[in-house]
Amino acid sequence: MLPPLERSRGRYHLYRSELAPSEGADGLGGVTDDAAADRPVVSLLGTALLPRRLWLSGRGLGEERRAELLRQATDLGFQEVRDPDDADLVAALVGENSPPQLTFTASGAYRHPADVGGPAVLCGAHEPLTKAVQLVVERILTERLDAGRMLGPMACA
Repeated sequence: MLPPLERSRGRYHLYRSELAPSEGADGLGGVTDDAAADRPVVSLLGTALLPRRLWLSGRGLGEERRAELLRQATDLGFQEVRDPDDADLVAALVGENSPPQLTFTASGAYRHPADVGGPAVLCGAHEPLTKAVQLVVERILTERLDAGRMLGPMACA
């Protein structure tokens, strides 16, 4: 078993048995499309813990950077792209206890649209989407480990 930092760098992050039934949903109101349901490990991306929803600010990112992030989101299988500058949409889709929803603005990448403008920047706005995903996964895994909801790191002899 690897610590959260190393786990976050891989394709799979948790044993399927460590997910609560509600966490196995896709976080967007559907069921995860898991072609390898017999695999004992899962990625957090695409579960209720980290839905495939990306928020891209229409202000300040620039068309070229926005297009690049959209391409990366498509490559990673993101299913929704929303604009965090639409306050009504954010209020409708983002509750107080909602899961992380990656958000890119001109000031950087955030774990959640509600964090925009605050000190909780994950990485700079120029970083690839994969870097932001890795950092969110690491934080989720660390929180689960600290709360005793995940097996801790083990060394093999």
